[in-house]
Formats: sequence, structure tokens, C-alpha cells
Amino acid sequence: QIGNNHFVPVNSVERSFYVKPSSNGNGTGLIANYYHDIDKSVLALTRTDSIIDFQWGSESPDPSISPLTFSVVWEGEIEAPVSETITFTTSTDDGVRLYVDNTLIIDHWSDQSVTSHTGTYTFNAWTKVPIRMEYYQNRAYAEAELLWASTSIERQTVPSSFLYPTVSSSLPIVILDF
Repeated sequence: QIGNNHFVPVNSVERSFYVKPSSNGNGTGLIANYYHDIDKSVLALTRTDSIIDFQWGSESPDPSISPLTFSVVWEGEIEAPVSETITFTTSTDDGVRLYVDNTLIIDHWSDQSVTSHTGTYTFNAWTKVPIRMEYYQNRAYAEAELLWASTSIERQTVPSSFLYPTVSSSLPIVILDF
């Protein structure tokens, strides 16, 4: 408004906003299988990691694992609070593969210094799909991170509340008979 009730037309204003994922999801993280080797043949330990945001540096993820050479497979399910295309970013030193809904969207299985790679997947809100991130460390510095972003989700580490641990059908099931 200018002066005595004179209005000047204003072009429409484009607004953008971010959804800050809250605790709407009930997830607790992903199953993490840690291996003593790069080719994932000698299992060291299994645990649930709430998020994938690790900067081990020259340290080991666990005292039972050598800090020089190891690999990790995180798997379970993921859901998003929105129906849209989400960009995933991995930041790793060394190799990484990311599968969402059984589709390989990031594939950089090679020695590298800390490098970011991106891939996309279109979600239906609150629909769980399989997720699997494979990582290996080969000497020196170790780092593994998984982030997401979209037009309504600010770039951030994927929150644990949207990650659900599930047991892989590729793992053997051991039945103890006493």
C-alpha cells in the first residue's frame, strides 16, 4: 500500500520451505554387518547403527576390527515423510554402493579420498522400501555418511526415525537345538 489507499500490484512471490523431519517415523536405525575384509567374507560383528554418520579417521569402528581394512553393510528399510524425489548423498573414503528399493543408485566401489556422490529415488510418503549401503575402507582415513535432501527436506544425515532394521534374507539363519 502506498499513500492514501493506493495499491501497487506485486508479482507473485515464490516461497520455499523445508519439512524438518520429526519423530513421526518409528525407526531406530539399520542393521550393520561389519567385516574384517573388503570383500565382505569374514564377519566381525553385527549391530544396529542409528544413523550412518561416521568419521573414524585412522581409528577402528570397533576394537575387534583392524582400522586399515574393513567393510560394512547397512541394511533395512527407509521411509520418507513426503511424496517426492529425494537426493541421497554419500560421503565416503573409500568405496560405496547405495541401493534404494533394490535399485543401485550410487556405485563408486573404488579407493578414493573423501568424496561425495549422489543418486535419487522417488518416494511415496510413509511407504517403506528396502535400503542397503555397502562401504569399504582400504588404508588410512575412514569415513562413511548418508544424507538426504529434497525440495521440502533440508540436506541432513538421514534421521534414525526413518530407518528400520530388518534381517537380510541373505544371512544364514541358525537354529540352536538344545
